[in-house]
Amino acid sequence: MTVSPNTTDKAEASTTATTASSNAPVADKKRVQAAVAAHRQAGYKCVQCRGTLKSEKTLCGACRGVFYCSKPCQEQHWRSNHKIACELYKHILSKSTTDDLPFSFPKRVKPSKYEEWLQQQNILDKGIWRREAGGSTKYAYGELPPVPANELWALPESALPAPLCKPLAKKQAAAPSEVLKNWADYYSFRQLPADSPIAVILSLPLTLYHVITECLPERIQKRKELRIYLLGAEKELDQLPVLAELAHLLPETKFHITLVGPKVLDDMKADDPHPNIRLAFRRGHYHELCQLEGSKRLRPANLDKKSTN
Repeated sequence: MTVSPNTTDKAEASTTATTASSNAPVADKKRVQAAVAAHRQAGYKCVQCRGTLKSEKTLCGACRGVFYCSKPCQEQHWRSNHKIACELYKHILSKSTTDDLPFSFPKRVKPSKYEEWLQQQNILDKGIWRREAGGSTKYAYGELPPVPANELWALPESALPAPLCKPLAKKQAAAPSEVLKNWADYYSFRQLPADSPIAVILSLPLTLYHVITECLPERIQKRKELRIYLLGAEKELDQLPVLAELAHLLPETKFHITLVGPKVLDDMKADDPHPNIRLAFRRGHYHELCQLEGSKRLRPANLDKKSTN
């Protein structure tokens, strides 16, 4: 996932990309070596040429968030793309990791037998839950047949948050006055019972909310428009309505959200889930699309042509 400001005054990163030096502390070198080994085992490639990772000297020394197979690839990627993103990556990685994000998938509602749990909740293969537990495999991502609006969430009204799934109650606020820090804050603010399984399906918009409010530099948080790229989109293509919760929680911001990935359908289209959200879709890998377009960042034409008024 990449979050970047929607702005024309692209400030260059103040940091410079450097390779991990040979005189780095031993503990740090071992950590980098372990990270590279893990990336190689997982099949990750050089972010520039998609070649195989070779050694510990392939990590961006500034943000420590991207890997390369060689110094020439690192230098080329710095000039073409990473020069803009490096500072942002460094800031985000210094704040949190994907392992400790407070709105990640909560273990307390994810039993080992996930399908059985969905069945117990009476939501297995229903509405917006149809992609959970690997369901509806006969349809490509983004091609699930629509369901009636009153069957979308497939939960009792008391377990659903307003205004995402139902109208707000009298004197109930749509947006919080203070930043929500975790699921307990969210459930309390939305007046949800503790046993509501809705957290499972809202992990994506709440994680985006956390990244924006807690991880991004303040100067970016204050922007009226943000451009978000969701990389590797799969089941998210059939759960687009949940993104509206991001706009409900941050009503002063307009969002341009592009879902990118090899599983995205060619010429995919979908209704925007909220007036402050504009959706776009791109099939392929983000860095490859940037290279094909000769651009430092992806700017999908079908999104940019939409009005943001």
